[in-house]
Amino acid sequence: MAHETKKSPGRPRSYTGALATEILGRLRSGETLASICRDDHIPCKSTILGWIGDDVSGFSALHAHAREMSTYAIAEQVVEIADDGTHDYVERHRRDGSAETTLDAEHVQRSKLRVDTRKWLMERYNPKVFGARTALEHSAPGGGPILGIAMIPAKDKE
Repeated sequence: MAHETKKSPGRPRSYTGALATEILGRLRSGETLASICRDDHIPCKSTILGWIGDDVSGFSALHAHAREMSTYAIAEQVVEIADDGTHDYVERHRRDGSAETTLDAEHVQRSKLRVDTRKWLMERYNPKVFGARTALEHSAPGGGPILGIAMIPAKDKE
């Protein structure tokens, strides 16, 4: 008697409106595509990137809009990370058995990295709102206006 095994269905590969809606909603809430694709019922990342590249059912534009909208959720994460100082200090024990509270520089640096990474993503996903702005200001020495040739009063030749 042969042993029958059930073949596991595996990850979905076909585009469906329901999958697209879930993926796009989760992207808008600030989740990364990598974290979304960890769920067994979600297609693998390469499949979703294929939907974007092939613009299946307009998915490319929907994805771009979801990424743009995700920046607002990511901005809230930045504020939460920056405001959370719960693990900035740690109690360490000295050799003599006494304890001291010291700054956990590794945790603080990790928080800074998390904030900086999110800021970088926000600039890329939504440059119109979160992109770096450069303003150029021109002035003459001493901060005065720059006088053009037409603005210099002509001297009378005598």
